[in-house]
Amino acid sequence: MPSSDPRPLPTALLPALLHPWTWRMAWRDSRTQRARLLVFSLSIVSGLAALVAIHALKASVENGISAQAKELLGSDLQVSSRQAIPEEEAAKLLQLTAPTRSTRETAFPSMMSFPQGTSRLVHVRALEGAYPFYGKIETLPADAWQRLPQERGVLLNPALLEQFQVKTGDEVELGSLRLKILGVIQNSPPRANPFGTLAPEVFVRLSEVEAGFAAPT
Repeated sequence: MPSSDPRPLPTALLPALLHPWTWRMAWRDSRTQRARLLVFSLSIVSGLAALVAIHALKASVENGISAQAKELLGSDLQVSSRQAIPEEEAAKLLQLTAPTRSTRETAFPSMMSFPQGTSRLVHVRALEGAYPFYGKIETLPADAWQRLPQERGVLLNPALLEQFQVKTGDEVELGSLRLKILGVIQNSPPRANPFGTLAPEVFVRLSEVEAGFAAPT
């Protein structure tokens, strides 16, 4: 049967692939395999779409972590130890890192006593300085976190106020300390081990702990 295209089939590969006769023959020979070809094509498209979605999610997560890493840590560098860091070692760290600002924290479990005579295990976080350096701490009243470094008192988890029916201005006992409740902390500052305790956190000044507690074991 004479071809409808009078042009001869080229001998070079690329021109032969672009010749109309080549595509007509390919279409005719694919009559019995078109369903499989469609499934194969859809599988390739689905796989490429999944790879694009995974890489887009990875890039989004990496960008989010990079943008919020400082707020997640609360600082540029954090050094923690299960034992008290000696003063000479702390001085070496400060000399090595040369920070523009720094803070210290001591954290330990303790029993807190409430006016009704009941007690509760809490996780004490005693802070010195204006930590965290990145991010914002929300409290009720709004200035309670700013007052903590200058005012004798304690910030409590809201669950403790509900459980023991206490309010801002009441006094609680922490070890040998009797402290006024300065307010409620709504979002805690970052800590070195976010899974270290299941007890509610309470916040006091480090100077109060050093004066009223023996060295924690």
